[in-house]
Amino acid sequence: MTTANTLMFLAQNPDLKERLLNEIMPVMTEVKDNILEKLTYCEVQDFDFLIRCFYESLRIEPPVPISSNQCFSEDVTINGFTFRAGDAFWICMGAI
Repeated sequence: MTTANTLMFLAQNPDLKERLLNEIMPVMTEVKDNILEKLTYCEVQDFDFLIRCFYESLRIEPPVPISSNQCFSEDVTINGFTFRAGDAFWICMGAI
């Protein structure tokens, strides 16, 4: 879903879509006749704005809304709340 979410957010933000196209089109124009052989990993890594768009879509809509079940391995007190060893907890990814 992360690729679909990225595309959806870009469709909703035409100014960001334009900025992204300005970043990738010069390279894509050069390799358009044979993308599989001409487009390199290094070139894709230079697409800074594309990478930031992708990570932002992960932040806005995490693919996994909560972590899997975790347990405390020892007794611990956090902000005045005491948890015993074996107590279960989950992390809400959307709250991070």
